[in-house]
Amino acid sequence: MFFFYSQTNSFGEWKSVRGLVSRCVIIEAANASDANGIAVANGLYFDGIESGADCPCCGGDRWVARAEGDGYKDVPVTQVYSPGGFVLHLSGRIEQIEGV
Repeated sequence: MFFFYSQTNSFGEWKSVRGLVSRCVIIEAANASDANGIAVANGLYFDGIESGADCPCCGGDRWVARAEGDGYKDVPVTQVYSPGGFVLHLSGRIEQIEGV
């Protein structure tokens, strides 16, 4: 399954993940719990407002954890908007994708 994480532009800036600046990260994993773990291991975080890392008036936490049922069978390219994003595959391969 593929789990889609869209970044909120907190404080008017995009954060890089694994050295790549993108509005979204798609993670291939068996389930949402595994995807969230991979996300955190790669620099995403889900407590931005609580920790003070994100602005509470800029749309909420920068990243939101996925729940079971949020996964896609295929890469959800139609949800990837400019400036694009990337996929972290289970194999470790990183695939950049263009925004629509």
